[in-house]
Amino acid sequence: KNKNGFRAAAILSSIEIIKRRTFFGTGPFAWKYFISKNKDLLIIFPPKTFLHSHCHNDILQIIVEFGIIFFVGFLLLLFLSFKNILSKIKVENKFAGILSLSIFLFFLLGGLTDFLFGHPLVGPYYGFFLGIFAFKE
Repeated sequence: KNKNGFRAAAILSSIEIIKRRTFFGTGPFAWKYFISKNKDLLIIFPPKTFLHSHCHNDILQIIVEFGIIFFVGFLLLLFLSFKNILSKIKVENKFAGILSLSIFLFFLLGGLTDFLFGHPLVGPYYGFFLGIFAFKE
């Protein structure tokens, strides 16, 4: 049995993967596969304790699968979206800006405890709203 628990093991193994594959990551949907193919990671995260195929954290999952280069682009998209939302609150429509900020924070904070960006039902909405927020009308 995994003495760390699923989430702790997911974080620890993700950090180890990032150390090895910093720039380009493992590739999409390869987090669990990469762990299963590396014996030292299996000590942290025995395969019998795998409950999910992702590490339940948008930040770690994106860096692990796509590397730091893609992650920097993702951060720029988040920054641009946040900047545009603040501009909307200050200058344009306060209600729409506050609603946009609420949606943005929902996805951002929710992504700290789950892989929302890659979720088959939630992920498309995340991407849709980021696309809307990132570009001014």
